[in-house]
Amino acid sequence: MQAAYVGYIGAPIMTGTRVLKEFGLTGIPVQHVENASATGAAAFREAYLAVAGGHVDVAMAKMVAAGARATSTEMALFEMLEQAGTSEFKSISKLVR
Repeated sequence: MQAAYVGYIGAPIMTGTRVLKEFGLTGIPVQHVENASATGAAAFREAYLAVAGGHVDVAMAKMVAAGARATSTEMALFEMLEQAGTSEFKSISKLVR
């Protein structure tokens, strides 16, 4: 990963950098993108243009907006199933890894 384009509205300053740090993504430029209801699309567009223009080989677009948060696959499954450790959770977890 050579760059990150993070879209969020109304979150505290440096939110994108703090979220990426949780994933161990440090030492890369992080650009905050904000464009009202098109924030996610604008962040994705910037990442696309950076790759298409040859500025970076790999870029990431991530939206951190009202209600959106960084999460793991396991956490998303837990939130949907409302329980972990069951055979259903374990079966689905294996499919998405």
